Amino acid sequence: MLSSNVNAISLDTSKIEFLKIALSWFSNVETLTLGGRDIKILPKSLKKCHTLKTIQLDGCENLEEMRGIPPNLKQVFAFRCKSLIPSSKSILMSQELHKAGGTRFFFPSLRSERIPEWFEHQGRQSFSFSFRNNLPSLVFYFSSKLMQELELDDITGPDAVVRVYLVIKDYVYTLYHSDHHFSLSPDYTYLFHFDVQYWLEFQCLDDYSPKEYRDREVFKSMLDEALLKNEWIHAEVRFGSVDGKEYWEDEIVVESGIHVLKHLTNMDDIQFTDSSLCRNRKLDEYLSSPLSLFHSVVRLADFKVCGTNNK
Repeated sequence: MLSSNVNAISLDTSKIEFLKIALSWFSNVETLTLGGRDIKILPKSLKKCHTLKTIQLDGCENLEEMRGIPPNLKQVFAFRCKSLIPSSKSILMSQELHKAGGTRFFFPSLRSERIPEWFEHQGRQSFSFSFRNNLPSLVFYFSSKLMQELELDDITGPDAVVRVYLVIKDYVYTLYHSDHHFSLSPDYTYLFHFDVQYWLEFQCLDDYSPKEYRDREVFKSMLDEALLKNEWIHAEVRFGSVDGKEYWEDEIVVESGIHVLKHLTNMDDIQFTDSSLCRNRKLDEYLSSPLSLFHSVVRLADFKVCGTNNK
């Protein structure tokens, strides 16, 4: 008997046939959560799941292969899926899956893996760009890798991660994923659509102090005014240690890529720059200070380092 009223199902199984049957029962399911530790293959029949948009695989430690990809898939969360083979990862990184926007794919990576060629702008650690007239719509690629063969405990413990910041004009924002700070775990790839306008409007505000909220509103007004005047606005994506460790870059490297969704962005209104040519000493000090761990948004002009005179 088919059910059209269920839009999310959670299964703890390692049997492919049962998975096929369950998906056939729920014809309009949008979210699939799998917890079968011993499941090794996602079947080809997933291609027929036209309504399926999110696949949660965090408990599938032995998953090796994704043979079928739903045509309207938007989100894949595959943390701890260390057995996933390269061909399946290549499918998840294909431009075809991300060209419409709205995607968020997180999965394990290997040091030998490279940024897909369709990311026009590639580098390590930070990158920067300028835009005008309208806010750009972008796809970001981040892959964080350990610099040497170390267990995670050899760095800062099992929760060692890198936090991601967006810097626009004089304001530093901590990126959010759902209701949490967006952070990178070593040896994982993060590939997702980043709509600047959507993020500024709908990011999580629960952690904002009254001052942070006021700063955010002032910033939005300044940004709107600059866009109306068709002024070039500089932006930068930076990384920092989640625990305030100053020399984390000696242990973890972040390979980054950026792709412009051309059907959503006027290419005459975006330029890419060498982030090494526009380093900001005050920004560097802020990102290496413990204060960066406790603020969702900060105006650099208000930032003071104890024992220094920041002008």
